[in-house]
Amino acid sequence: MLAPPAIIMERATIRGAIARSWRLTRGRFWPILGIVVLIQLIFGAMAQIVTLPFGLIGGLLTQFIAPTGDADTSAIISVIVTLGLAEIITLLIQSVAIVVQATATSILYIDCRMRREGLDLDLLAYVERRDAGAQDLADPYTLHIGRTMARPPMPAYAPYGPAQPYATAPPYGAAYPPYGAGSAPTAPAQPPYATPGSGPYAASATGPYPPPAAAPTSAPPASAPPASAPAPTQWAAPGERPDEQGMP
Repeated sequence: MLAPPAIIMERATIRGAIARSWRLTRGRFWPILGIVVLIQLIFGAMAQIVTLPFGLIGGLLTQFIAPTGDADTSAIISVIVTLGLAEIITLLIQSVAIVVQATATSILYIDCRMRREGLDLDLLAYVERRDAGAQDLADPYTLHIGRTMARPPMPAYAPYGPAQPYATAPPYGAAYPPYGAGSAPTAPAQPPYATPGSGPYAASATGPYPPPAAAPTSAPPASAPPASAPAPTQWAAPGERPDEQGMP
């Protein structure tokens, strides 16, 4: 399948192209076969769907144009409609199918070379040199033909530890250990409290512990002097002097 791209891109001979196609497709037989079969099925189904109506139309036209069953008329209609138009449509579909299949073959050829020979690295280097202004660059498709790219080694993982056996339950009727008697860590013991009469907790007249300190009492605030009562308001009639207020 990849012989035509090898002849065109690598300028190989017919025998060399066949051997080259065999080497490139090694290990990728089923993916390539699946792509080719899928393309053929799609365009074969399209051709059958398109040509089926022409056969039905040819039979109907024969009944309408030659109802008496004239052999010459039926033959002419069958050739024109059933064979002529159907074959034209089929040829158009096959032309598109050939283009699609050739494109898929070219893509598979490039994909196989990238996977086995690192063609993508050669194409990237070619583009970088061309953009940098280099002249007379070699065709990247003719470089490193047959090269095998070394795959990076897989990272070594540390093996898992030995399998730990599961704890088996005691037989039925056996006494279970008391709660907390297993291998679970226990809390450290708390130091004993100081006994009354020793250390800072010495006994006193009021008991084993000293009485709490009394809170300091603050003096009551000084009372403010009583405010004097306001003087009564005196009213005067209009036109009356102030010294005549309260006089009859």
